[in-house]
Amino acid sequence: MKQYDVKGMTCAACQARVEKAVSKVEGVTSCSVSLLTNSMMVEGSATPEAIIAAVEKAGYGASLKEKNNQSKQNQKEEELADKDTPKMLKRLISSVLILLILMYFSMGHMMFGWPIPPFFATNHMALGILQLLLSGIILIINNKFFISGTKALFHFSPNMDTLIAMGSGVSYAYSIYALFMMSDGFVNGNSDTVMKYMDNLYFETAAMIVTLITIGKTLESYSKGKTTNALKSLMKLAPKTATLLIDNKEETVPIEQVKKGDIFVVKPGENIPVDGIVLEGISAVNESALTGESIPVDKNVNDKVSAATLNQSGYLTCQATRVGEDTTLAQIIKMVTEASTTKAPIAKIADVVSGIFVPTVMSIALVTFVIWMIVSHNFVTSFEFAVSVLVVSCPCALGLATPVAIMVGSGKGARNGILFKTAESIEETGKVKIVALDKTGTITKGEPVVTDILPFGKYTEEEVCILAYSLEKKSEHPLAKAIVKKAEEKHIKEKRIENFQILPGNGLLATMDKQQIYGGSLAYISSMTSISNDIIDAYDQLSQKGKTPLLFMEEKNIVGMIAISDVIKEDSMMAIKELQHLGMHVVMLTGDNVTTANAIGDMVGVDEVIAGVLPDGKEKVIKELQTKGKVAMVGDGINDAPALTRADIGIAIGAGTDVAIDAADVVLMNSKLSDVVASIKLSKHTLLNIKENLFWAFIYNMIGIPLAAGVFYESLGLQLVPMFGALAMSLSSVCVVTNALRLNLVHIHRPVKIKKHQSDSLKSKTNQKRKEEKSMEKEEMNDEMIGRHGLAHVLAKAVLKLYPNAKLTIGPAIADGLYYDFDVDNAFTPEDMKKIEKEMTSIINKGEDFVREVVSKEKALELFKDNPYKIELINELPENEPISIYYLGEDFVDLCRGPHVENTRKLQNYGFKVAKVNGAYWRGNEKNKMLQRIYVYAFKDKKALADYLNMLEEAKKRDHRKIGREQELFFFDETAPGMAYWLPRGFTMLNTLIEYWRGEHKKRGYQEFSGPQLNSSALWKTSGHWDHYKEDMFVLEDSDGKEQALKPMNCPNSIKVFDSKMRSYKDLPLRFNDVDVIHRNEKSGQLNGLFRVRMFRQDDSHNYVTEEQIGSEIKAILEIANEMYGVFGLPYQLTLSTRPADFMGEIGTWNKAEDDLRKVLDEICGKGNYRVNEGDGAFYGPKIDIKMKDCLGREWQMGTIQLDFQLPGRFNLSYIDKNGDKKIPIMIHRAILGSFERFIGIITEHFAGAFPLWLSPVQVRVMNISDASLEYAKEVTKAFEEKGVRVELDSRNEKIGYKIREAQLLKVPYMIIVGDNEVQTKTISIRGRGNENASGLKLEDFLARVLKEIETKKI
Repeated sequence: MKQYDVKGMTCAACQARVEKAVSKVEGVTSCSVSLLTNSMMVEGSATPEAIIAAVEKAGYGASLKEKNNQSKQNQKEEELADKDTPKMLKRLISSVLILLILMYFSMGHMMFGWPIPPFFATNHMALGILQLLLSGIILIINNKFFISGTKALFHFSPNMDTLIAMGSGVSYAYSIYALFMMSDGFVNGNSDTVMKYMDNLYFETAAMIVTLITIGKTLESYSKGKTTNALKSLMKLAPKTATLLIDNKEETVPIEQVKKGDIFVVKPGENIPVDGIVLEGISAVNESALTGESIPVDKNVNDKVSAATLNQSGYLTCQATRVGEDTTLAQIIKMVTEASTTKAPIAKIADVVSGIFVPTVMSIALVTFVIWMIVSHNFVTSFEFAVSVLVVSCPCALGLATPVAIMVGSGKGARNGILFKTAESIEETGKVKIVALDKTGTITKGEPVVTDILPFGKYTEEEVCILAYSLEKKSEHPLAKAIVKKAEEKHIKEKRIENFQILPGNGLLATMDKQQIYGGSLAYISSMTSISNDIIDAYDQLSQKGKTPLLFMEEKNIVGMIAISDVIKEDSMMAIKELQHLGMHVVMLTGDNVTTANAIGDMVGVDEVIAGVLPDGKEKVIKELQTKGKVAMVGDGINDAPALTRADIGIAIGAGTDVAIDAADVVLMNSKLSDVVASIKLSKHTLLNIKENLFWAFIYNMIGIPLAAGVFYESLGLQLVPMFGALAMSLSSVCVVTNALRLNLVHIHRPVKIKKHQSDSLKSKTNQKRKEEKSMEKEEMNDEMIGRHGLAHVLAKAVLKLYPNAKLTIGPAIADGLYYDFDVDNAFTPEDMKKIEKEMTSIINKGEDFVREVVSKEKALELFKDNPYKIELINELPENEPISIYYLGEDFVDLCRGPHVENTRKLQNYGFKVAKVNGAYWRGNEKNKMLQRIYVYAFKDKKALADYLNMLEEAKKRDHRKIGREQELFFFDETAPGMAYWLPRGFTMLNTLIEYWRGEHKKRGYQEFSGPQLNSSALWKTSGHWDHYKEDMFVLEDSDGKEQALKPMNCPNSIKVFDSKMRSYKDLPLRFNDVDVIHRNEKSGQLNGLFRVRMFRQDDSHNYVTEEQIGSEIKAILEIANEMYGVFGLPYQLTLSTRPADFMGEIGTWNKAEDDLRKVLDEICGKGNYRVNEGDGAFYGPKIDIKMKDCLGREWQMGTIQLDFQLPGRFNLSYIDKNGDKKIPIMIHRAILGSFERFIGIITEHFAGAFPLWLSPVQVRVMNISDASLEYAKEVTKAFEEKGVRVELDSRNEKIGYKIREAQLLKVPYMIIVGDNEVQTKTISIRGRGNENASGLKLEDFLARVLKEIETKKI
């Protein structure tokens, strides 16, 4: 690419014509002309001579720029110097002074009667000649418009100067004509003719037009000069001399004489002349000129230094590594210059318009003149409108709209260490939707450190270090260097080793003291020896914290483990959070193992982790991400270069390799992730500024030209005279440039305002606690959850103010508000709650700021040294991880990741109520201290709070525990916590539900079985439940001292049934269902009626299928769900959860399974009518969850359908396929209703105890009015009993009104009332639950009706 200076351009039309002319030259592949810098960038094989000739042929001048090197620094500064403004200022002052005299004589005397010399008072010819001379002088002073405009017109490329020259020149020429006509009248003594043409003199208009345009051009030139200030300030940083060390003597030489390899010295207070590497000395170097970072950077031997940075303290001896155009400063200047010269895609429309603008305006002026001559028959009027059109039109604003914003934006970025290589990169960076971050060197510092040394067995920590040091010292791997550094810090002495070998991707081996020693990953070491569960657990725990554990072995003995971690950069977490707030989906790419990668992903809060990516695989990942939106890739290494090139925007960390920087579109000099946020924000602001400029430029011309042409003259009386048209034209470009300069006021490093973030997370974890945390983080992204989060801190501050001895623990936002746990001496009372709510309101109304600060672990421990709960939380955080805290006002601070509203006043519209206080164990462990948990209901407005409180009142009335006692269904007793006593009526209902469930399954080919209640620990160990679920099991010892456990689930027993004989593919799908009682040791504080119990019946089934049968089997299961939820009229929604990052099994099997599930859901629900949680499946298979909303709007997690690729393999299940080979079946765990107990609790509240007729424990109650009707009442009862209807006879000696009220309280569907009249007519009277009343009904007719309602399960 070659750069040229272009002369003679004055507006966008000039720019368009130069571009068009050069683009036609053979060999030119691209051409970009900048009106702002009067320069041109050309790519292709065309010669400079041909290009210059094309420019000259178009009517302009061009010259090839000198090579951009250090020796031409003064020349470059000279090029950017503002030479035009001083010249224009002189022209302007001269023009204005003469114009004032002209206006005094031409308008002051005639319009306002200002005094003039007597000679002129009666001599109109003399007055006209004076105006001719004065205006002529002004036109001569501003002859540039006429020369440039006429020259452009002769080249058939009229420009803005052509319009000015024509408008001013025509006015002047017509005035000369009028002056001649005046002289004719003067000679012939015709005073009327003299006065007529005296009124038609336009000398002052001609002069005023060019003067006003000069005013605008002067202001424009001044403003344009300011847009290059950033570039000029960068150039001024370059030192003019350097102090070389020649023969141990210091010699000052011009900077252009410094060559690569020269030794130079830098004294304190001096600027570093060229890029180099420190040979001797230690100093603090201020690099703010290049990076925008004000904190000095310590420099030691072998550290790099850059030209134009300031040596603040020590004396440095350095060797030059980059000189001239290769220095970092020169590259920055080059990037900024090229960015301002190139064009943004958005500028294309302005270029198209500019190319035809001037000829179009000239045509409009001509048409305007002709039309007004036809309409008005007045030459003067027509002339004024035509001239106004010529002078009001402004193509210059169009031409400046984009380049001035690009220049200011790129300069703003350069001052902050953000370098955009092209105008297109400035525009496109703000459009990205996905930000992919390389982990090492981008999110982390890329400096691994040893964090843990764990000896095993008889070995000591020192022995582990000796073995590891001796082995790793021979390796060049970054992890090896971390171990070596740690050993040297501990002054460990290495031992001599022999036969050293590196096994790429595995580990190391050697011989030491005649013993074979090994070092490497768990997979590598476990391939040579068995490893205990304790070691595996320790390995997993370290991996889950984001560390990389390495095992070391001597012969067959595990010596120890060393964990290494890469330190996360201080600003990474906050930067990622801000990217998410900007609407970005943040992805972390890494070659680490899944566990370690997920742990780091969790720490920094990315939306998605893609682990195990090989160096050559990053490009492929970026390509896949691009199917979901524009992608920005942020990286630093050579292996990132293909991905940086593939991405829509490549962002290179400045401390990275040259290859990465060359491949990128944006370079971050600071190597800080927060600058990624800043670059996106700057891009968005710049693009918005360009759009504002283009809007102004277009709207100005769209309004100005019709107004000047007199379109609104007849209707509104609006006319734009030529002088005011010229003023408007001159100010239009000034407005555009001034607006662009506003970009200098943008705070790109100010934290973004939190807004609703709807980026879908594609990542999930197997660990349930992590899933809940991620779910909460997603919820916190909406405004309501952010407000609740802030109210939690307000609550904590209020409690501390009222009860200073209280200790804070944790306080998350939850679905209906928030809670906070406090350690206090005395339990909170209802009076305390009122005080706390009042204090919260006071804090909110004060308008205190939430202020975030990121601190080190040491500072956090110091801040919270008196709070053991916070200390415990801080100590669990990974080493070297920055910790986020929030201040609320000046007297309250708390641990918090955020986000928050900016000020408590933004919480004033929230509706909140301090609702209740409960006891809660610290971290949910009954072995810990009991705390006081204050719940606060909180919603975004007071109406939503009122609606919620009303819902709670209704929920109290529907409480299933209350209804259960009232209707004599079930109850709980403290002697059996979490286990229901089912009373006869309730047990009848439970059995009715189970029998219905059995029937639906039996007719669909399910086989019911029953398994043991107690199983040995061996079964649970094989299934994996013993390791992950033991604390939730009831464990006991049998008479032989062997551990047994009450079954918490039915899967292993179902597997035993499958494995009881050899199965064939012809047996599949095989469906086993059971309703056995199961037991789970739920925490007492979590028990909640039938919703959370310790003993229950699961509506379990386990289906065994081949891979090909997955789709059809899932469809059949969902048909059962549709049937069962339809019977109760319950609306439900299905959610598909797909492959997580840490999945197990073959990816092909996963893909097919997910495709099958999607097809089934598309068919049943319709595309888009079900939820998808990408990456949220279980590690053993994808799943479908069933969620239901009750009549109060509460959502309940009901059934689940889970594919399992792993458990059958753990039990070595198999079937014989059609080829006679053994295959492992795929297992489907499924529950439609959940547990029967919980389901009954839910529908009890949903129906408020008014169960459907078929399920009601009592379907009909017969009541006699008197003893005389008792026998007939018994006949009626018997008729219903014989047909299997659940009927009761209330024959008590009570009034009929009392009996009816009691039946209504029990929500009995139908009451049959029998009295004397019914006995005589052999009929019945009924009263339905829905206020139905009827009498004189035939018994057989009503019985048939009831039976039909039961059979059809009418709701």
